[in-house]
Amino acid sequence: MANQSGKKQQQRKEVKNKFSKIAIILITLFYIAINAYLVLFKEKVYSNSDTLGFLFLTIINFALYRVLDVFESSQFYMPLLDLLIINLSVEVLINFHWKFWFLYLIVPGYFIVIGARKVYEHVKTVGKAEEGEQTEDPRAVKSSSQKEKKKIVKIKN
Repeated sequence: MANQSGKKQQQRKEVKNKFSKIAIILITLFYIAINAYLVLFKEKVYSNSDTLGFLFLTIINFALYRVLDVFESSQFYMPLLDLLIINLSVEVLINFHWKFWFLYLIVPGYFIVIGARKVYEHVKTVGKAEEGEQTEDPRAVKSSSQKEKKKIVKIKN
């Protein structure tokens, strides 16, 4: 019975990794199949930019898959998963029109939103006392010191 939580966590991690790997492989195969169809049957000329685009998408997919494995239980997991989804979306949609590369413009905006949330949370908590910490209001300090003096005087009498 010991370490059941660790086993379940490891099992969830394996399921996530398996799902990510299958999604990446299937979408990459779809990209290759569509391009092969276009080259063989529609007589599309496969240029150097198409090759560089495929290499770029594949390298980003591989890198994000590895980074997701490293940051599986941290706060960076969801933004990295979102980046993988954007990359896979571009890989699918680029087959239909070249302007789907503009989806990558979402990434800087996404980081700006995440950064703004972090700054807002920081600014919202600056100046507030922590749970165990007492506030140092000058009036409260003065009244408490007067109460202590009265107690001292009563004790002396």
